[in-house]
Amino acid sequence: MEPIKKKPADWTKEDIANFWDWQSKNISRTQQYFTASLAKGIARFLKKKGLLKGHVLDYGCGAGHLLAQMVKESDAAFYGLDFSQDSISATKANIASNAGIKQLVLADKLPTVFGEEQFDSITLIETIEHLQDDQLHETIDELYRILKPKGKIFITTPFNEDLDRHLNFCPFCKSEFHHMQHMQSFSIERLTSLAKEHGFIVQYCNNINIEKLKLGSIKYFIKDKLKKTGIYMGLMENIYTKNPNLIAIFTKP
Repeated sequence: MEPIKKKPADWTKEDIANFWDWQSKNISRTQQYFTASLAKGIARFLKKKGLLKGHVLDYGCGAGHLLAQMVKESDAAFYGLDFSQDSISATKANIASNAGIKQLVLADKLPTVFGEEQFDSITLIETIEHLQDDQLHETIDELYRILKPKGKIFITTPFNEDLDRHLNFCPFCKSEFHHMQHMQSFSIERLTSLAKEHGFIVQYCNNINIEKLKLGSIKYFIKDKLKKTGIYMGLMENIYTKNPNLIAIFTKP
């Protein structure tokens, strides 16, 4: 039997919404979200870079892990947007009562309900890899529209991900698909080109390990050495990637 490999174009909006609705209802799955463990380090980094001021939007907020940390770091006005109803419901249940959360929006299409040049900063955490080609360009255009002049976008995404390496198989429909619905893979060059194509100035774009933001330099160094030792001694599988995350800061002229 030759499995059917689902291509990005095969996913309908309903398929994607159903996938993330199911994810958001499954506590064990939401705890695996990128921001579930790394939100604190990301929020502190954003504060250090001056991105937690004025009106801040978390685009693709998921279950609200990052929003929950950002409101602890700043008295800015925070907003969240997601395309999954259950994700928005989960975020509301977790943090909607916080005075720093001004609005949580369910979006089913673009443009969004937000006004032009509304936000000082926008975070796009592990989101762009989930977008089909047309959605990718539409989304970057939308971010440009709702961002204030001199405003900044902070983006994270896997670095040069081998999408075929993370396939799941459904025995019922005989289909292969990425286990977290990733559709895109980005290098520094591709992400930089995308930003410039849509009128942004690239302030920073590089691959790092974002876990370093959470642990700090010393703890990260120790953990990194232990991981390498474990691989060398055959105690861990050799899937180690030193800098698996691509992060970028784009500025609107």
